[in-house]
Amino acid sequence: MATAQSKQERNYRQYEKLWLLVASRDPAEEAVGILCHPRAAQRIIQAVRKEKAIANKTRKDLKLPRYGEMDSTITAQPDGRVRITFKLKYNGDLL
Repeated sequence: MATAQSKQERNYRQYEKLWLLVASRDPAEEAVGILCHPRAAQRIIQAVRKEKAIANKTRKDLKLPRYGEMDSTITAQPDGRVRITFKLKYNGDLL
């Protein structure tokens, strides 16, 4: 039986691919956007921030520069859903 901790971690890790897409994007390019239900927006933003924190901890252990501030904006769509856009101000590429 899985513990509450592992269930929570598994839920956050499902957004790892989205985080990797945000992290791989050049900060000068357009932001990464997704459409979702309004009730899921905050959960998705928190999960991507958690993925960023995990990545920053790993980069710190490897003595690599950290990822910079991440902007996330929520925009209402006409069909009732919301668009979340993620953009890093600095993606940690410069050494």
